[in-house]
Amino acid sequence: LIRLDLHSGHLRDSNLLFIVFRQLCSRSLYHTSIQQRLTLACIFEVQANGKIKNALLFSTDIHLPPEQILEYYQARFQIEFIFGDAKQFTGSSDCQARHLPRLDFHFNASLIALNLAKHQLSSCH
Repeated sequence: LIRLDLHSGHLRDSNLLFIVFRQLCSRSLYHTSIQQRLTLACIFEVQANGKIKNALLFSTDIHLPPEQILEYYQARFQIEFIFGDAKQFTGSSDCQARHLPRLDFHFNASLIALNLAKHQLSSCH
């Protein structure tokens, strides 16, 4: 269980950034479990159907602006989707080799196949 001490006196004013239907704000908080200051980036997004979508993103670098935290998380999720697609569609988790060069070849072939498939899909549209 992670608890944040919101009454620690380590809060600062919100920085707001409006991007189309998105509001991004940040706070510096003190995390009581790890005894460290964190930067919390809050994203509030209004979707086309009127629903509000919220996300909380954390960083231990208290000097990062919320825009940079958002960019890092977006890049992280893109990388996770790439590896998930490689496992699901190109068989990167199906290799039974035990030698490092063979494993390296298999993973590279899997990621190349995924990149070629994505390129072909993007060129068709």
